[in-house]
Amino acid sequence: MSSRALPVPIASACPSTPPHHAPPQPEDLRAMKKIVVPFLLSSLLLAGWALAAPAARKAAPAEQRVSIEMTSKGFVPDTVLARVGQPLVLAVTRRTERTCATEIVIKEMKIHEPLPLGRTVEIRLTPSKRGALRFTCAMGMIAGVILVR
Repeated sequence: MSSRALPVPIASACPSTPPHHAPPQPEDLRAMKKIVVPFLLSSLLLAGWALAAPAARKAAPAEQRVSIEMTSKGFVPDTVLARVGQPLVLAVTRRTERTCATEIVIKEMKIHEPLPLGRTVEIRLTPSKRGALRFTCAMGMIAGVILVR
């Protein structure tokens, strides 16, 4: 026969010993709430701010830049693809003297810019709705289009 003793749970071994932790009293719970609740609220606010920060950085789309030349054939290219809300820069250079397109006009955006020979003019705009934005010479005879998706 073995002389090993069987393990006995502590509670049954010492029934007269009080438990290590007394149940929390109402005063203790109120004190814990005063500490825990503000901590949890501030943690949630901080987590929300941390999650919102990357979204704010993504909100500003990158600028799209398109080079357009005014040649004897007209605006080249004469079609530009753009996105709603994305800033667009049209870098327009007039390459020929033999044209009536000495200016570029985008009526819908109230843009009217002279095109000096051999100099690049930057036109900045941000399309706000889908559709076609027509750009023309001052007389409306030479034209191109910005297709906004």
